[in-house]
Amino acid sequence: MSVLSDLYHGKLADLHRAMDRLVSLLREVEGRIEDKALVRARLSDYRVKSLESIERKALRRQWRDEDALAECPDLIGARVMCNNVEDVYRFAELLRERLPWDSAFSIQDYIKAPNERGYRALHINFMLDAGHGLAPDRVACEVQIRTRLQDAWSELTHGDIYKQGQLPDDLREQTVHL
Repeated sequence: MSVLSDLYHGKLADLHRAMDRLVSLLREVEGRIEDKALVRARLSDYRVKSLESIERKALRRQWRDEDALAECPDLIGARVMCNNVEDVYRFAELLRERLPWDSAFSIQDYIKAPNERGYRALHINFMLDAGHGLAPDRVACEVQIRTRLQDAWSELTHGDIYKQGQLPDDLREQTVHL
């Protein structure tokens, strides 16, 4: 086993505890939506990032095994689907209000500025405490919030566009303007 594998398996229980806390937090935000017609959102998926995925990301970004878990911004991930773009931003604001005041909170807005392959979503990154008692353990979380149409586009193009190396210029140009 590699150093990263040992570190990952040693932290796996903490990662699952963090995932449970993230799911709980997102369900709490869903439950606090007073006007269900104003914000239509639902938790659609969540996961602990797999060892294989972390290894690929570490290789691409040239992280040392010892640093990969600390560098990875999405050890825990969740996806929230909304009916429209306004709901996406409203849900993001509700999530921000529920996070502890000391949470480092950042937004990657791929709705206003889609990436070069046409991907659109709002990514919220923050640290979530997965510790217990007096032993805090902050874990990097990413919540992707997107519309149902953005989700369908992402799912349908994942293998054909997102995971491809170099796209032909004409296809890359088309994806940005979809």
